[in-house]
Amino acid sequence: MQAKGVDTVVVQKGVRVLNETEKAENREISSIRARVEHTFAVMSGQAGRIFQKYVGGVRIQAAIQMMNLCYNIKRYETITRLDLLPVAAA
Repeated sequence: MQAKGVDTVVVQKGVRVLNETEKAENREISSIRARVEHTFAVMSGQAGRIFQKYVGGVRIQAAIQMMNLCYNIKRYETITRLDLLPVAAA
């Protein structure tokens, strides 16, 4: 898989006691996976569907762009409501 630029990572299962290094590695991998999976969960659950059933590539592309725009607006609203914007360094 390295030839295609894909880095395969094995997540250690918690059937045994993990040391701090293994816990840190799992935390990093899980946080990345959660960010990706959360986006698709929101798009498929709240926005209706990911797979578009329109005739024509332009309509499908426009529908996907609208779904992405709606997700970004929802995300921005959540970030501003919870005051999660990073503080600018002075």
